[in-house]
Amino acid sequence: MNENILDALMRLFAIIIDPEDYGNIDKSREVVAAYLRKTLSPVFVEKYLERYDGYINSYKNSKSKKSANKRISSSSVRALKICALLNQELHQTEKFYVLLRIIEYISMGGVFNENVTDFIQTIAVSFNIEDHEFKNILAFVEDDLKYASDKNDFLYIDNHDVSVDGTKHIYIPELMGTLRMLYIKSISHIFFVYNGVNKLTINEKLIEQSQISSFENGGIIKGPKIGSIYQSSISNIFNIAAKEKKVVFSGYNASYSYRNSKNGLKPFDFYVESGNMVGIIGGSGSGKSTLLNVLTGKNKLDTGEIFINGNSLSDSKIREGIIGIVPQDDLLIAELTVWQNLYYNSKLCLGNLTEVELIEHLIKVLKDLDLYECRDLKVGDDLHTVISGGQRKRLNIALELVREPSILFVDEPTSGLSSTDS
Repeated sequence: MNENILDALMRLFAIIIDPEDYGNIDKSREVVAAYLRKTLSPVFVEKYLERYDGYINSYKNSKSKKSANKRISSSSVRALKICALLNQELHQTEKFYVLLRIIEYISMGGVFNENVTDFIQTIAVSFNIEDHEFKNILAFVEDDLKYASDKNDFLYIDNHDVSVDGTKHIYIPELMGTLRMLYIKSISHIFFVYNGVNKLTINEKLIEQSQISSFENGGIIKGPKIGSIYQSSISNIFNIAAKEKKVVFSGYNASYSYRNSKNGLKPFDFYVESGNMVGIIGGSGSGKSTLLNVLTGKNKLDTGEIFINGNSLSDSKIREGIIGIVPQDDLLIAELTVWQNLYYNSKLCLGNLTEVELIEHLIKVLKDLDLYECRDLKVGDDLHTVISGGQRKRLNIALELVREPSILFVDEPTSGLSSTDS
């Protein structure tokens, strides 16, 4: 996020606050600080808080001289100008996060009246956020389901044995508090707020009480005595893929032997449905790669059969387009940039998309895998490294994910990576 965008956000936060709420400025300032801590390194947080303070003082005098209606009208015009700039720079998930922070910020000042609701709804419309999702966001921040348009998009995790007013619910008796979550369908993303006694972490970072947090793909919430709460498991509860056809990957009495040898894979059965992640763990030479080759159809079975939705894996037409494979070794061209590697690979396999559709699809994949900021960097090789090992591995995965395979195999995905990248 560049300096102009951050500066615009500070102006937007400063514009929103009402002169009558300047007594709650410390609470509002903490919401801005929490947003900055999520977005920036600690070095820059204070810098932009000072800008926010400057804009507050600048707008304070001009607002106090105007009537309430004129203040709202003037603030709306200013806010829309800033939102026009943000629309060009932020992707949709970031816009939702900004709107959530804005509503949280306003709620620090007190009750939502009709004028305030209309004002933030104007911002939501400028961000191309649908009315039903705006209502859900309002209900989520206020923790008041009377605003909600669809209670099925809410999930409460607590130690109560009944759900909250017809929402989705997980019972954890050891959790001394509440995790409330909101699923936003248009961006397939989950946000949450935690209030409670237990100290919880997300991806090893302490979760701030009563602050909106983003539950990113692959995220894990942990706490004493409650175990782990996986983002993938929560996604399944929201039934994100409910309207998509379920994929069943199964095998019966499957076995494989090396040529002229008794060694190989002894007969085994398995059954896995879409939405699950399975890890194959074993020592060097234990047969992990052999098993992977059998599961992908590269090696033919001696006995048994493997099926995808009841169709035999031995049929190459069944495998095509459904299975994706990310090998141990890089499949990248060192002289090309991150974008070029992904773009030229996609041109070979996504010929059904127009140029505009393809570019939009690639941008989404890069942002999902946190590669968008380094898209113009050359990939490099072992002697001339440019991007990190974690970025190289994610780019290799992106080469397969652009095709959106139903089943993805990744061979040794964490080899050579730091614990953070893994």
